[in-house]
Parts: sequence; C-alpha cells; structure tokens
Amino acid sequence: MRTPLYIVTPGASISYSNGRLRISFADSSIEESDLAVRSISSIVIYGPASFSPHTLELLLRLNITCNIFSVNGRFIGKISPSESSLPKLTTKILSLHNNPISATKIAKMFVLKKLYAMLHLTEVVFKNADPQHLEGLKNQINLSHSTINDLKQRDFNIEEMRGIEGRMTKLHYQVINLAIKKSQEFFSLNSRIRRPPVGGTNALLSFGYSLLLCEALVALEDRGLPASIGFLHSAKVKYKPALALDFMEPFRSLLVERLVLRLINLGQISPDNFETKNEGTYLNNDGRKIFTREWMKHLNQKRSTLKGSLRDQVWQEAVKLRNIIENTI
Repeated sequence: MRTPLYIVTPGASISYSNGRLRISFADSSIEESDLAVRSISSIVIYGPASFSPHTLELLLRLNITCNIFSVNGRFIGKISPSESSLPKLTTKILSLHNNPISATKIAKMFVLKKLYAMLHLTEVVFKNADPQHLEGLKNQINLSHSTINDLKQRDFNIEEMRGIEGRMTKLHYQVINLAIKKSQEFFSLNSRIRRPPVGGTNALLSFGYSLLLCEALVALEDRGLPASIGFLHSAKVKYKPALALDFMEPFRSLLVERLVLRLINLGQISPDNFETKNEGTYLNNDGRKIFTREWMKHLNQKRSTLKGSLRDQVWQEAVKLRNIIENTI
C-alpha cells in the first residue's frame, strides 16, 4: 500500500535515482532518507524544498501530488498531474455551485456531518469530565441535538448555515479546553486563534488541520473532484481549495482534535516541542516530527467500529461525495 511522505524539516533537496527517492539536507547533521518511489502516494512539504526537473517530471508521471505548506502550516499550493475526468466533473460542480437549491443542499450535508462529529466528541469528553463541568457539557450536548434537529427540519441559506457552523464551532473549542488535563497553563484554549496561532493547542490544531487538508486534497483528486470549487467555503482567492475545506469539516473532530487531546494528555507532546516567533506559537522541528509520526499511526490504525482504518473512511467519503455530485440534479 502506498502512503504519504511527510517532509517536515525545511531545506530538503529531493532527487531520484534507480527507482529510489532521496531526501537530503545541506546540514549534514540531519539524517538523509532513501525510499522506493512507488511506495509513495503523495508528498507533503513544510518549508523550502528543491526538486530537480527530472525528479518533478517523474513524480507527476507516477501520479504523485506534492502539497506545499509554509513551515508554520499555511497552505501555499500543490503540484499535481492532470486528471482526465476533471473537466467533466468541473462542469458538473460549477453547475451545482451556481444552483442555489443544489448548493444549499450540499452545504447543509457538510454542516450536519460536522455537527454530528462535534457532538460525538462532546459526548466522549462528558464521560471523562470533572464533576464541575458536567452541567455545562450536558447543556452543550442538548444544544447540539436541538441545532441538528432545527437544521434538518428547516430551510436555511448558505450564509445562515455558515453562521450556525461558526457559532457551534466556537462553543466546541470550549469543550476541547475542558478535556485538556496536562500542562493546562501552556495548552489552555481560551479561543481559537489561527493567524498566528497563540498557545500550544492552537499550534497543534493548526498543524493537524494542515495534515488533514492534505488527506482531503489527495482523496478528492483520486476521485477526479476539483478541490477549488466549494459550497460551504467560497474560493475568493486565486487558489483556495474550497471543496477540500468543505470535505474535511466533519473530520476535524474525528481525526485532528482527538489526536491533539491524546498527545497532550498522554504527555507525548510537551511545551519543549514548541517555539515562539512573530507573536505566534508553532511546533518546532522535533514537535512536527512527533505529530506527523503519531498522525500516521492514528490514520492507519484499524478500527473495529469502521470498515478499515480512519484513512479508509476518508477515502470512502470521497467516493460517496463523487456519487452525490454526479447524481444531484
């Protein structure tokens, strides 16, 4: 099975020879890597990196997408091969995007899935909560149920649904804060601050969401879905992966937030794995390596409640989304 290659140390030089991909660094103290190119499904790069033209051409011929982020986890863009089925699906998605009824229906689907995912995590936190937090968490669970029922039974336009999703997400981060048990002063999540992330948990969430975005981009691309045309998110900049951002919403709680809480509460990530710069808090190189290693384990672990792993679930949802798009009038 092919798996993603994560390059989290800036300054990598990537070259190809005799079926192997070699990752080296000008700093000789950083260990080189060498692996079979056909074992790679995609490449995720944080910070500056260089390819030879020959290597880049080979990666594209092998259908290997390169997703590029800043060191701090801001999505910059991607280098990917063309998809023969893309023009047909692009036309269909544009048609749905421009149809208010169809666009609202698909946007509601994403919002509902996210609300259900946040509700499930809240119920898990409730079971392990300190007694003084039980009443507040119970109120949040009741509010989630009523919001979901209201959304299912009533008609809302996309702007109204964005407002609902935003308000519930803001409350959800308070739930995450209650679940933090270790190094609470450093990891306290008073509010979600992204640009720049402030505090350890904000830094972990930002980095985790960037890894999730890569999973979404690769899964959608594999299904021939253009990532730039969304329904809940709008692409107001030249390249914003709006559909990938829509698609990843339900997986934020399941994949990223659960992992972040586990890393904090088990002491796998500590304040020593962060650095402060430009008024923000970021994982340092060691921290990015720890998170990426645990992310891969988290995604690939087989779950008895699922048909396969969490990564399998992401890819299965991409198949379902393509079927929905193809069959929505």
